[in-house]
Amino acid sequence: MTAQEFEGQEQRQDGQEQGGSQQSFSIPDEYAEKGWTKTAPKFANQEEYVNWITKQYDRQQEFLGGKLDKFATEKGFVSIPDWNNEEQVKNFFAKILPQDVSEYPTKEFESEEAKTYFNNAFKEAGLAVPQAKKIIEAFNNYQNKVLEQVTSKDDYNKRMEGLFGKDFEKAKEPIDNMLKGLLTAEEMQLINDNMPNQLVEVMYKISKGLADKYGHKEQPQGGSQANKDVMTKEEKATKHAEYTKQLNELTRRPHTLEEKQSIINKLVELYK
Repeated sequence: MTAQEFEGQEQRQDGQEQGGSQQSFSIPDEYAEKGWTKTAPKFANQEEYVNWITKQYDRQQEFLGGKLDKFATEKGFVSIPDWNNEEQVKNFFAKILPQDVSEYPTKEFESEEAKTYFNNAFKEAGLAVPQAKKIIEAFNNYQNKVLEQVTSKDDYNKRMEGLFGKDFEKAKEPIDNMLKGLLTAEEMQLINDNMPNQLVEVMYKISKGLADKYGHKEQPQGGSQANKDVMTKEEKATKHAEYTKQLNELTRRPHTLEEKQSIINKLVELYK
């Protein structure tokens, strides 16, 4: 190969390398007609090309970020803060927490003490109003589920049968009548509807024990049992009202346990 041929080949290689480099630093043809590429400068090397692309990308991110921030503000969206940044965390909670704890959905609570307790607990936990509402709903559902379990009819029947036998409804009538004489209608309703079966069982067990131990047990041979058997419903009702009145009067004056127990025994005996 002559010196001229060698020089020509070297020039062709340099030209190919330069052409390849220029192509590498040019905007791809499919983007050449895009508006944002028409202002692209000519790149002398790859570094200039990369720098220009990086700047374009950064500007797009800033633009989109601003748009998104504005959109989020208008829609009430809140960005998750950097938890190590005290100022961001403070602003975050200022946006999601209610201005006043009374905005939490605790108005259905009957107890003012419960309202105060849960309102403060929700605030300390950093909960927004919708989150607090979900927690209260879950809590109420759980309470209702537990109440259904401890007041179920099947469980009640099982406990009463164990205490009074299979015919427990009839067997516990004297106790029921005694309780009606001691308690108000509202209190009886509370027992029937809301008291857990286990406590109802304990109450009946105590009442039954007192009646069995202290109740009058004369047999119907001329004694009180015979007189009781011939009493009409009206007479029983009259006696019941009389004994109930006596019990109520005891609550308004000093009295002994023996006095009260004597009247209770009469009530129990009335329905034996």
